[in-house]
Amino acid sequence: MNAADTLSKHIDGTSDKITATVVSAPISSDEGTYAQCTVRVDKSENQSLKEGSRLLLTGENLMALEIGDCIEQKVFYSSFADDNKLGYYGDGVYYSAFCNGKVIYAGKSNGAYGLAGKVRGYVKTVIKNNCDNYNILLCIVTGERCYVSNELYGRVITAGVSHVLVVSGMHLALICIGLERVLRLFFKSGFLRDLFVLCVAFGISIICGFGISILRAALVYFIRAVYRLLYRRANPLHCLALATVTVLILHPYAFHSIAFQLSYSATFGILVLSEHISDAFARYKNRSKAVKYVVDAVSISLSAYIATLPTCISAFGVLSVLSVPVNLLIDIPANMMLSLSIAGLIMGFLPFLQSAVFNVADIFADYFLKVVRLASSVPFASLKLNHTAFLTVAILLCYLLIYFFKARPYRYFLKR
Repeated sequence: MNAADTLSKHIDGTSDKITATVVSAPISSDEGTYAQCTVRVDKSENQSLKEGSRLLLTGENLMALEIGDCIEQKVFYSSFADDNKLGYYGDGVYYSAFCNGKVIYAGKSNGAYGLAGKVRGYVKTVIKNNCDNYNILLCIVTGERCYVSNELYGRVITAGVSHVLVVSGMHLALICIGLERVLRLFFKSGFLRDLFVLCVAFGISIICGFGISILRAALVYFIRAVYRLLYRRANPLHCLALATVTVLILHPYAFHSIAFQLSYSATFGILVLSEHISDAFARYKNRSKAVKYVVDAVSISLSAYIATLPTCISAFGVLSVLSVPVNLLIDIPANMMLSLSIAGLIMGFLPFLQSAVFNVADIFADYFLKVVRLASSVPFASLKLNHTAFLTVAILLCYLLIYFFKARPYRYFLKR
């Protein structure tokens, strides 16, 4: 039994009164009336938990809460089931509790989560007032699945495009790369550009409630900025590796987080595999810009699919057959939804232009929904798998063998 298990078992079944700050948006559970959210404990009446401990709170009246809300509540502690506890540990949540009755609202936090709540409140209000498909746009911008129904999310998983509804490194890269291109027109100083991009990355982290995948991406950009300030070439793989080690040192259980595994494996796959896949079709890329774009898009989608396949099988038990072609169909619309939503939020001082931008984003969101519904309705869109642990290990062994014979790492020892 590890330290987290020992602490959790120690308070299992006991009651307490806590003051806490909501740090994740509530999600409705399968029971319907119940919901769950993660809170940070600020004070424990019985001193059962230390200040700053994260707690998974389950109750009937939680859906009205937002990130940054402070609550006072009587709770009953319980330990996690063995089959899902590592997933919660990976997200930094080591305790679970149930609350009865009305939640006592105690105001807004004055810290970072309070700021995140205010920004998210503005985002939610603006997008809801300007878009019919606000649930999709809110999910893409904030990274919170609470805005999407379980039925729709199931269709998204079947279509193999669940990554679109999770703000990840690819989302942040899209925004930061576009921002850097614009900033080059106004600033010659690389220091000022990097500083501005870091501020934007931090701002997006606030909107997303400091989720683990977006923090990883923001950390990569921070490391890259430090490299540049030291006049060193910022190798993407080095930045990714250093960000990975940093996160695991600060939070060792993060390795068990599904968001962590998908975010890192997808980014690693794109950095390592996409160029090789693209080079295999180099003779076709020179025919036209359209062909080059399609080849590059296929390379990126296929790389991310290959790299995340073991995690998807072990975590969801589903193999999406149509993932790559569907990704090609929604790649540009997904990027446009995110870019236009961010642009629309910034244009609050120009209501007419803001409304026009969100109308275009709404059209892309409608297209995205139609593609997802069409793809998920195909009988062979996904395969439900058994023996997922065996399949995961088998795929990982295949990857290892391919690497061994393709990269031939043993040649370094033979030279000696």
